[in-house]
Amino acid sequence: MERNDNIELLPRIVECVNCGEPFVISSGEREFYLKKYLKEPVRCSACRKRRKAAKIAANVHKSHSEGAEK
Repeated sequence: MERNDNIELLPRIVECVNCGEPFVISSGEREFYLKKYLKEPVRCSACRKRRKAAKIAANVHKSHSEGAEK
C-alpha cells in the first residue's frame, strides 16, 4: 500500500488510559508520529511524564540494589 503524503490530519481528542482525562493530539503531533512510524500517544502529557519519572526511578533503584549485591 502506498502512502499518501497529501493527507491532512485533523487534531484528535483522546481519553488518557491512566487518568481518563481527555487530551488533544494536534495535527502536527499526529503528522510527527505518522512520519516516524510511531503509535499515537494513549496517555496525556502529565501521565507520560509521571510514567517516565517512575521508570527512571525504578532503574536507578535497580542499579543501586544490583551494586549492593556484588
